[in-house]
Amino acid sequence: MKWLIGFILIGTVMAFPNDIAKINRLKSEAQKSYQAGDYKNALEKYQVLIDSFKINEEEILMNYANAAFLITRGGQSVTQGIEGPANTGPSPSTDQAELYQSLAQNTYTGLAQTASPPLSSQAFNQLGVMAFQSAGPQPPKQLLLQAQGMFKSALITNATNQQARFNYELVTKMLDQEEQNQEQDNQEQDQDKQGYSVKQVTHRQYRWESCRQYNYSPSATASKTRLLRPCS
Repeated sequence: MKWLIGFILIGTVMAFPNDIAKINRLKSEAQKSYQAGDYKNALEKYQVLIDSFKINEEEILMNYANAAFLITRGGQSVTQGIEGPANTGPSPSTDQAELYQSLAQNTYTGLAQTASPPLSSQAFNQLGVMAFQSAGPQPPKQLLLQAQGMFKSALITNATNQQARFNYELVTKMLDQEEQNQEQDNQEQDQDKQGYSVKQVTHRQYRWESCRQYNYSPSATASKTRLLRPCS
């Protein structure tokens, strides 16, 4: 029994250097694919590192999430976040794009809660960027508020995160502008209602005066005037 345990331990020790070599090779290949814009291949390499070799280094997880985010990125955004070369690999289908977005969001969420402050802040910022971009060029107020909360958390975690600061100020200005537009719309609606009421009263008065003039007739028995028919 002792010999068996010793044999297993020796076998494990002997295999370990080979694992290290494989891990380092996968990290290098994933980084090269990432830098070349081949995010699909980079994702596959990171997936092997995470699943097969149980590598949970936050830098690997961040690159994994970034690759999943960048593979579906379309065009430029007014917000500032992770940048990378344009995707040089195959374009994902709609179902694949949704899967990659979900993968990125879940990984960023985990990193935001557990990573070191710099990477946690970056993850919060990316979650804000994803919320902002999810609704197109004019995000609704609900998503703007969600993005603002993520950018604020990124700044609380790391006050030196300039991308998060830029994004927070941008979204805050957009929310302020939206509130001003809403107030202006409400004022215009109130003015329209008031104007309609004034027009109604003026129109009724005009009809009544016209009716009186049209129906005027001197009284036969007195100097008073009378109406030939009622005015509505």
